[in-house]
Amino acid sequence: MAETLLKKPTNIPKVPGIYIFRNAHTKPLYIGKAANLRARVRSYFQKNISDRILRLRNEAHSLEFIVLPNEFDALIKEAELIKRHQPKFNILLRDDKSYYYVQFSNSPFPRVIVVHRPTSHRAFGPYTESTSLYAVLRMVRKIFPYCTCKTLHARRCLNAEIGRCFGFCCEKGAVASREQKVLYAKNIFAIKKMLAGKSQELIRTFKKNMLRAADCREFEKAIEYRNSIRHLENIFSHRAIIRDHNPFIFNNAKASSNLQNIVRAKNPIMRIEGYDVSMLAGTAATASMVVFENGRPQNQKYRRFQIKDAKTTSDYDMIGETLERRFHNLDWPLPDMILVDGGAPQLQKVALVAQKFFGNQLPFVLTGLSKAKRANGTTIRKASERELFHIWNDPNKSKISSKDKRTIVVGKLPQEVMHTLQHIRDEAHRFARVYHHLLRKKAIKS
Repeated sequence: MAETLLKKPTNIPKVPGIYIFRNAHTKPLYIGKAANLRARVRSYFQKNISDRILRLRNEAHSLEFIVLPNEFDALIKEAELIKRHQPKFNILLRDDKSYYYVQFSNSPFPRVIVVHRPTSHRAFGPYTESTSLYAVLRMVRKIFPYCTCKTLHARRCLNAEIGRCFGFCCEKGAVASREQKVLYAKNIFAIKKMLAGKSQELIRTFKKNMLRAADCREFEKAIEYRNSIRHLENIFSHRAIIRDHNPFIFNNAKASSNLQNIVRAKNPIMRIEGYDVSMLAGTAATASMVVFENGRPQNQKYRRFQIKDAKTTSDYDMIGETLERRFHNLDWPLPDMILVDGGAPQLQKVALVAQKFFGNQLPFVLTGLSKAKRANGTTIRKASERELFHIWNDPNKSKISSKDKRTIVVGKLPQEVMHTLQHIRDEAHRFARVYHHLLRKKAIKS
């Protein structure tokens, strides 16, 4: 039997994608996904493997790889191929109660429902495990809010307060306008597009709509499209989805130790506070504070600020006001590290504010994360391995620059550290933007 076993390929790509074991007639025997094909496929060729994998390798004559641009596409492609080919060794397919499907309720404001047994032929799936699927839905919901409330209720739900539900779809007595109904329908359409593997088509459509809105001088609508494009591209650039190699599920002690060494902190980095600001044309200026402990977000500890000083128009002045108000709240636990969205100017402003409260011996590390630049000087909006991680190394310095020795390209950091920093920055940006939109809506109504 050992002589007939499929041998390990010599060249396995180290990228996201799909792997397919095929028999002598090229029929798929097993289809799987991976965030890192090389790391995942190697497990099939170890010395101690299960009888099931031995049987698979005995029947398999070839192993094919489909390289995909990101983990999101791998998740969607796997479901599509399993549904189409029903491979013999995807054993769970014989008991479809063990697979997961996404379907939409038949209601004026459709809910997104995850089920084992779909009741509609329009359901999306099958998905092999729930963790990846729910991670996708959580990220998609931040861009395209939808309702999950099973019954109507008297007050706005929590998801509506944080921008993940519209509110008018599940609040008793609320009457949705035609525009609101159209917006909800567009969100459901966009989610279906993504689950059908047409994300890039969706981005292209949004880009056309953004340019069209800008040409018609509908700048607010153009900004909404731009933000949606940015968030979609952010998902595809670095957000981890697949459970087997999810950088957000890491050894917290190791990650804390890595970060402590990188920033040269005396104490472990257990609590990180992230800050960002949001403003449009000088109006409804807001700021956010998000809290991560042991690498995970603590939503109940998030705080939001409305910028009070009408003269404050620059990012670094708004960050300064925000941190000053934060440091006045001595009942809030101090962080081990502060991460601001920005580079040298923002970080220098935070350092000056922190010194007013704590002197030169700061009880936390000050850091910033700034976007990467192209050769022509323009900013790369989506998350990138070329982004810069700034560390305030000496509070007595009057200035730090992008050439400072404590500025690190994030791609050179351990992967779990890089993704955690980008996750904190993105979450601070999202939370600030949600509050900014809320204030603008209130101003319009008044």
